[in-house]
Amino acid sequence: MKNHTCNATYDIQYHFVWIPKYRKRVLIGEVKIRLEELFRECAEINQFDVMELSIQPDHIHILLSAKPRYSPSDIMQLIKGGSSKIIRKEFPELQEFLWGDSFWADKYFVSTHSVVSEEVIRNYIKKQDEDRQPLWILRALDRSNSFLNSDVANEKRGVWGVIFHLPRCLFWRNSGGLKF
Repeated sequence: MKNHTCNATYDIQYHFVWIPKYRKRVLIGEVKIRLEELFRECAEINQFDVMELSIQPDHIHILLSAKPRYSPSDIMQLIKGGSSKIIRKEFPELQEFLWGDSFWADKYFVSTHSVVSEEVIRNYIKKQDEDRQPLWILRALDRSNSFLNSDVANEKRGVWGVIFHLPRCLFWRNSGGLKF
């Protein structure tokens, strides 16, 4: 699922796993229900898309999509920070299990998820310098405007079906034109 901002198209999905402090098995009953409400509220406010959420007695898994402006640490700060304050306030009986000022352990696990495998990306990057002509040269060779449907264009398409357009040209003021 691709999302859009005013200057980016993105498909960023994070899988987070984290635990309560001391890995205590306190994420049950009313606490579990309230945490799910808080996570979804945080996601709505910050425009995250929660794709999957699983709250186990001693850990949490969440798969979500976020805008590129949010780093994984920003996301965790928003989710863990806000929920910790509210849970500790609404459930004071947890104080006997969890000492200190935090409900959550400091650490977390995060991985990214994509529909494109690492192998495809590696091959795509490796093949960037292989015998590629800039698009403007190919257009000059094909004056019939049928370029985009031609066999030449189909050979020059990349992994995601786009034509690479990186002309290597410089403009020199003194020369009066373009130098390639």
